[in-house]
Amino acid sequence: MVALGKEKTPHIPSLQFLLAYGVDRQDERALLHVRHTLNQMLRGGIFDQLGVASLNIPKTLSGCGQMAAKRSPPMHCLFNCWRNISSASGQKISADTLSDTFFVEKEMTNSNGWFITSIGEDESWRYYAWRKEEVVATLGEGAALFCDFFDLSDEGNRQGINVLHQPHDRFAYADTLKMDRDAFYSVMKQGRDQLLEIRKQRPALPYNDTVVVSENALMVSAYAQTYTATGEAVFLKKPRSIWNDSF
Repeated sequence: MVALGKEKTPHIPSLQFLLAYGVDRQDERALLHVRHTLNQMLRGGIFDQLGVASLNIPKTLSGCGQMAAKRSPPMHCLFNCWRNISSASGQKISADTLSDTFFVEKEMTNSNGWFITSIGEDESWRYYAWRKEEVVATLGEGAALFCDFFDLSDEGNRQGINVLHQPHDRFAYADTLKMDRDAFYSVMKQGRDQLLEIRKQRPALPYNDTVVVSENALMVSAYAQTYTATGEAVFLKKPRSIWNDSF
């Protein structure tokens, strides 16, 4: 899902229903649909391929910024999938979404530890997009492999620039090149880290630091789901902080 066509907004309630139905009825077809959609979300332009975090789910490339309240449902769905479906794709979903919680905590938290309403505004998607020549100039010899894997072109895939996405499964891609999977992942990570440092030099996105209690409640619930799925105590720190600050 590159989020370039009409269907830019995954319908999370439908996925949650299919997941619950598939687990309850042991319907592999329903579970396959959920796994496929979530994996496509993680490989698509709706996911920040450099920062490894999902962008704003509704209208990602139509102009809206990132909103805390709209990050919670996908996180719930991803972790429910990880917990209920024992598969390699479920593990990948979990690993990538861990970084989503880190992104929200780092980029969308005020000085008191509460989640703010949103960051970004119209055309903020450009902050995450790249011209191919920028990538080539930054990565040098490693640019060709990176550009091919993330499907970067001189023409771009949206208004002359490139929204990074993964049209290929990374393991299948590495196997096709007869390249060690761990070595391939290392090369891609190095390239992502280099570009991320360049991106940090761009003008920061504007933000709305309004704190909405209901939005924070949704995020606290998502953190609790993360803890339930992973057992990592670090994900209890944020909910406890918000809870303690509430009284």
